[in-house]
Amino acid sequence: MKQTRVLVLDDDTFMLEFVSHLLRELGVNEVLVAEDGKAGLFVLSAQVVAVDLLICDIEMPGMGGIEFLHNIADQNYRGRILLFSGVAPALLKATERLATARGLNVIGTLAKPVTVGSLATILEQLS
Repeated sequence: MKQTRVLVLDDDTFMLEFVSHLLRELGVNEVLVAEDGKAGLFVLSAQVVAVDLLICDIEMPGMGGIEFLHNIADQNYRGRILLFSGVAPALLKATERLATARGLNVIGTLAKPVTVGSLATILEQLS
């Protein structure tokens, strides 16, 4: 797999570590993490090289996923986005439609808990 940079946004430290571990196992060489939308915006703005994939939780305290998506849409973020959450599937789909309507490149949604197989399928779309 080519050099891939992924930013994972989740307020759950265990989930951040777990998903980061799975990504590395799948050959992702650079994994960035953020605990909420504000931290995610900061990490994105600090990057010199673009982030290839953003894996974003929907429900986070402070700036949640939806507000974060609005912010990056306003900044014309062009990278790919994967939404994941423990919320009801209908809410996950509604968030995907909202993000797509704002011009964001959402390549899929995953329900938590994330599995190595479901993540591998998404990463295959990147290459």
